[in-house]
Amino acid sequence: MFGIYEKDNHVHLCILGICVKFKKSLSGKNNKILIKSNGKVLNCRKRIKGLDILINGNDNTIIIETPYKFNCSRIICKGNNNTIIIGGTKYGINSLFIDMRVRKNNRTVNIGKNTKIIGANLHALSDSSSIEIGENCLLSWGIEIMNGDAHKIYDMKTQQVINQGGYCKIGNHVWIGCRSFIGKNVIIADNNVIGACSTVTKQFQESNTVIAGTPAKVIKNCIEWDIDDNF
Repeated sequence: MFGIYEKDNHVHLCILGICVKFKKSLSGKNNKILIKSNGKVLNCRKRIKGLDILINGNDNTIIIETPYKFNCSRIICKGNNNTIIIGGTKYGINSLFIDMRVRKNNRTVNIGKNTKIIGANLHALSDSSSIEIGENCLLSWGIEIMNGDAHKIYDMKTQQVINQGGYCKIGNHVWIGCRSFIGKNVIIADNNVIGACSTVTKQFQESNTVIAGTPAKVIKNCIEWDIDDNF
């Protein structure tokens, strides 16, 4: 006896009277997981090794470019009209968590080509917000990037929200050291290095600098850096 049916956002597979329950990867309408290769975009029809995806909502799109190699990574997207783009990379993407668990709409996460990720959590927490990471970047382990707070702080007199999130933009060829935190409404220019354990909460528009500390500040100018392919 064999049977398969869907119920309560799960797929139930029954074989010889034994039932196993799997969580559905897609729940809602018009959600798409696409693979982009050599200029062609195709629907993904099988599980991507090393990457777990859960979508709950409508009109959400995930685009993954080749080549790719994921390990212990996951995407959770709840809400409507959200877009996630992961550029092709010759490096592995390890322990990446794209976090859209808070049910919001019209968010974008875009990771550029040839970016190397050892361990990072990207939290897109506000409506109509974005996280953008450029090309040829290096994200070490224990990285936290948040474009909002998932809660509101009000001015007592005006009742206006004073901690509104919106975006986080990291330029091309940026190295983010281990255990660093990148907060909302931050811009980091191209060719910069963020020192380990730094807390970045403001914009750094100058390139070729080392930025470090809590709160982060420029500690050295006129630098360059390269990814070690052997690491």
